Amino acid sequence: EKKDKERRLDKYRQSEEARKERRERLMGRLKERREELQERIKDIGARREECLQDMLRRLEEYEDLSEQLLRVAGEDQRHLTTQHAVEKEARKDKEAVGSD
Repeated sequence: EKKDKERRLDKYRQSEEARKERRERLMGRLKERREELQERIKDIGARREECLQDMLRRLEEYEDLSEQLLRVAGEDQRHLTTQHAVEKEARKDKEAVGSD
């Protein structure tokens, strides 16, 4: 009976040691996985920042182009107004010449 108890105690110790080793392996794998995920999070953060900077740059380009378009539209409007005034003057002059 004493040998039986010793064997059971020995098996228990071996089982406990095996659980401890397994737990340590799992903790090691967990640590590796955590480090991998932290690296991925850093990479994603860096890519996010790059995308954000790209979006801001494109927005500035869009605003610049919008301002240029408004200036050109204003110039076109002034040109048309001047053209209409010149054409109106030309008609008046033609009518004045024709009535002489």
